[in-house]
Amino acid sequence: MKPSYYRRRSAFFSSPGRVAVAFSVVGVGALFLIRSFWPSLFFSLTSPLFSIGNAVSSSLVSEEELRLIADRILLNENTSLREEVKELKKLLGSEDVSSNAVIAGVIARPPLTPYDVVLVGVGSDDGVSPGVLVSAQGGVPIGVVETAAMHHARIALFSSAGRKTEGWTGEEKIPVTLEGEGAGAFIAEVPRDAEISEGSLIYVPGPGSRPIGKVVRIDADASSPVATLRIEPLVNIFSVTQVRIELP
Repeated sequence: MKPSYYRRRSAFFSSPGRVAVAFSVVGVGALFLIRSFWPSLFFSLTSPLFSIGNAVSSSLVSEEELRLIADRILLNENTSLREEVKELKKLLGSEDVSSNAVIAGVIARPPLTPYDVVLVGVGSDDGVSPGVLVSAQGGVPIGVVETAAMHHARIALFSSAGRKTEGWTGEEKIPVTLEGEGAGAFIAEVPRDAEISEGSLIYVPGPGSRPIGKVVRIDADASSPVATLRIEPLVNIFSVTQVRIELP
């Protein structure tokens, strides 16, 4: 009697066995050709298998692993909130947000708006009205509300060309009249013998004494009784993202 392995061998090489092997070889070859020449079609055909695998894998995630994932998400959210609080504190300096002020996000600024004009995302519905003071990071005054619609307001900066703002400088509070030159810059004329030097801070009225700019150059002519102060702002108007608006 022939050994049993001969019978298995014969079965393997029987017609059904050969057909199965042939189909397997053809299938593998076809997938190889599709993967080589039509990769997008290959991934379209095989993506359901990967989706099933992912679904099975996700169903095997333990409760402890899910808890760790949730903890990581909450940690990230708390970190984001802390960063927002830091930015808000920077904006307000040492001041707190009170009922007589509102924090507004800037929705457009130069060069998207006319120079020395800023648009913010609060308006009359938030209690904002024309003429109130607007400050940037650190409580630096930058302008006043020019017009207020229901949900947005237009801010005219103190540096608007030709705009004049009264202020002072030095321990003696020497009065100066700031004249806007556009793009955040100012000039001011003072007596030539006034004790003002480069680096002196310029202040404007507001809640307390707030610096608005710094003297960067003094142009003086021996034949003239006045000197011209060149003043740059303490805040870059091209990078302002939030402002504080005083409410009436």
